[in-house]
Amino acid sequence: MQRYENWLRKINRNFEYVGSAQAEADVTYVFGFGGGNPEQEAINKLRENAKLKANQALINISVTKSTKHVWFVSTKTVIATADIIQFR
Repeated sequence: MQRYENWLRKINRNFEYVGSAQAEADVTYVFGFGGGNPEQEAINKLRENAKLKANQALINISVTKSTKHVWFVSTKTVIATADIIQFR
């Protein structure tokens, strides 16, 4: 356990937590046609929303998906979240 704690202290000296970012993308399908790639779109928007500066990176990226169906229309919503860290 002591080795693990020392390792964590060493790593934490290399970066600091700056904040978090979130993005959402929606795609609608009619009779199964339409849409695109909402996962990639959400991640691209996440990168834009984060407004990363030099020495910053996204970590702990999480993607949540949900789908709603009404008759022959489906809407897929993807939410991407991440933490922002800055290297020292």
